[in-house]
Amino acid sequence: ERMEATGAEMQDGKWVKDGEPVVIHFIIRTDLWKNKEIGDMFSDALEEAGFTVDRMYKTRDEASPIVFGSDPTEGVWNLYIGGWGAEGLARDESWVWGFFYTNLGLGVPLWQAYDVPEEAFDVAQKLWNGEFETIDERTELMKEATEFYTAWNTHMFVVELPGFQPYRSGIE
Repeated sequence: ERMEATGAEMQDGKWVKDGEPVVIHFIIRTDLWKNKEIGDMFSDALEEAGFTVDRMYKTRDEASPIVFGSDPTEGVWNLYIGGWGAEGLARDESWVWGFFYTNLGLGVPLWQAYDVPEEAFDVAQKLWNGEFETIDERTELMKEATEFYTAWNTHMFVVELPGFQPYRSGIE
């Protein structure tokens, strides 16, 4: 329904708009654990749904300037499978909603282009700034954020690989 609302139509199992196939430009990182395989799995599913997928295989050094430096409205890329590292397990990740789903997170063009509904932004900003008095209030804000950002999603995390960072004392 959404594809048809944009003027696209299904022809011989492929989405077509204005006589051209609907192409999804998908940057797939090749230098991270299983990213190529996961990117190919998503690409296969999109192709089965009728889209034409431009699989753009790239390393971090090749992908980062495009994903984090280009204007997202130019359509150079539509999907990106990358990775996000964390230094450990956090006790409180209420900041995540503001970081990943609003323009509070990073000053790069992609993040600054997010046009979040005001009500969703307000919830994320309260969590970002710690504007709650009790754990129950925080929990309610987290529930609201989950509802908003499941419906309005800019990032989808599909694999979490908890790990550890070995170190040796005496090294700086």
